[in-house]
Amino acid sequence: MRGKIYITLLTTVLMAGIIISSAVAEQQKPNFCANTSDDAFTSCRFGVHDDYYLALGKCRNLPTVSERKACRQQTLEDKQSGFEECRDQFAARQEICRTLGRDGYNPVIDPANFVTTIDNPYFPLTPGTTLLLRM
Repeated sequence: MRGKIYITLLTTVLMAGIIISSAVAEQQKPNFCANTSDDAFTSCRFGVHDDYYLALGKCRNLPTVSERKACRQQTLEDKQSGFEECRDQFAARQEICRTLGRDGYNPVIDPANFVTTIDNPYFPLTPGTTLLLRM
């Protein structure tokens, strides 16, 4: 009886060790999705800072003190709104990462899945046509 309990206990300890070591190995694997999400968040924040300082420079050139003050206030509000948007995008990316997992996005591109003729009557693409988006 004592030997059976010992073997059961030993098996339980070994199984726990295997589970823990596989969990540790999983944690050591790069989390491509989270890393990409972090990088996008950093990029977004830098973009907000860039826009903020560019707008401040434009405010300095306004003719009156009251216009400059109003401009700086609007610039600050835009900055805060921009950071909020960055946080919202980051949260959405994190949610997607929880769904997709740690692996990177590297789809297999099979040329057989593409067509050689573009014949969409609603979006005709004539060779040589250049389209410009003006904002």
